[in-house]
Amino acid sequence: MLRITRSNSSVIKLYSENLMSLLQEFGEWNKVHQVYTKNRWYLYRIAQEAGSCGWHLIMQHITKDLSRTVETEASKYWLSSLFHFACSEATLAESTLDQAHEITTAYLDSLIQFRGFRALVGAKVFGIWFIQLRMEFVCAIEQMHKRLSHGANRTVSERKKRKMLIDSAHRFRELASRYDFLHRSYYGLDQATLSSLDSLKTCALIFDYAIQVLLGTSVHIDPTLIPVLDTEKPLTQDTNAAAPLFGICQTFLRTIVDWDGVTDNRADLESHVTANISTFSKSILSCPLSLPSFFFNGRAKVNVQLITDPRLNDQTAQTVQRNEDLVMKFEGFVKSEDGIDITDRFSKAFIVCSLTRENPRHFHDLLGVDMILSDPPEMIHQKPNGMTFLQPPITFSADIMNNYFTCKGLLHLPTVDGPEGAHGAPSVQQEGWLNVFVNIVDQNSNIWSMGPYHCGKVTWP
Repeated sequence: MLRITRSNSSVIKLYSENLMSLLQEFGEWNKVHQVYTKNRWYLYRIAQEAGSCGWHLIMQHITKDLSRTVETEASKYWLSSLFHFACSEATLAESTLDQAHEITTAYLDSLIQFRGFRALVGAKVFGIWFIQLRMEFVCAIEQMHKRLSHGANRTVSERKKRKMLIDSAHRFRELASRYDFLHRSYYGLDQATLSSLDSLKTCALIFDYAIQVLLGTSVHIDPTLIPVLDTEKPLTQDTNAAAPLFGICQTFLRTIVDWDGVTDNRADLESHVTANISTFSKSILSCPLSLPSFFFNGRAKVNVQLITDPRLNDQTAQTVQRNEDLVMKFEGFVKSEDGIDITDRFSKAFIVCSLTRENPRHFHDLLGVDMILSDPPEMIHQKPNGMTFLQPPITFSADIMNNYFTCKGLLHLPTVDGPEGAHGAPSVQQEGWLNVFVNIVDQNSNIWSMGPYHCGKVTWP
């Protein structure tokens, strides 16, 4: 039943309320202590299946009560994170964006609990990033709606309205790239998880495309949307969890194509387009989000282990003398976590080295940090998230043989002309953070940005 009704939020709500009593009977609910007394593991599996099928009221009800009875702190953090995430999704399905603050607060609480869980077990990064991107997705839609409402506000200048909507389009493009990076960070994801990430990425790209058309700018459609735009192709009848969401995207994208023939009046067109975008947003948010299976088992199937010489760390700085380069040796091993033979699956490792003024580990957006450090900017400038690059990145490559790779490299640190001390050396010692990120290439020439990421302080004259 959980699997055949996951696309209808109203049906899910109706059946969820009726199922509560059955669950309490199955778990022998203690009304005095407000806890389940039996079959807790099976109840957790039901909650897991409910989350995978978009039945967030069921997951919310079960995880709230199970979190009170678990014995380990890690399990309590995990269940509490699931509870807060289910709360946000259940509220969103009923109220869309009317309770945006409450929804965002629940997402943040879920992230906080998940970080506590990760700190204890050192795993399941995928879940944190999935929740974070979901929160960003909802916040981006809320912001867009507010900015679209300025269209009827004559006190806001047209230039300001346009600038705000351009910023919203950029935000959706960035969100799509973040979903794509999450995909590339994990090798061997199951098809259901890939479909979920692809459908959410498609939603973000469609919002970007719709805003471009609304603004009448030089519209650039992302190549990812071209197969969806194929009007000769019937709407998807796939039965996987992402199919309902993808079907909504197909319908709306074909609606965008027809906007040009609606009317020649610009004001009428804007009103029509704004109404269409609003309807699409409500449809997307009311469609129950199915948690991909990898969310519950987020251990990476393939990991890369890396050793650097000298070793990089936060406590002890590597000091480089004047007119000298930093000599680095890299050794790595590609490891399968589930025992599957991956020999010859990967051909090359790219070791990306960058130098920043700040320690990237201190930034809150770890997904964004990994995105940037896996492919740093070629120009020396400050990124929007606050990282300042002191010089262009340097990339070293190494062939992977029997899952092992090694190479050496010279890192030239930037020099600054300035006053010299008594012995001819600069009076001010410079410092920065050396970042090392590993990308690996598989046998099909696909690049996987799975890390690891090493960081350490470096000083030089």
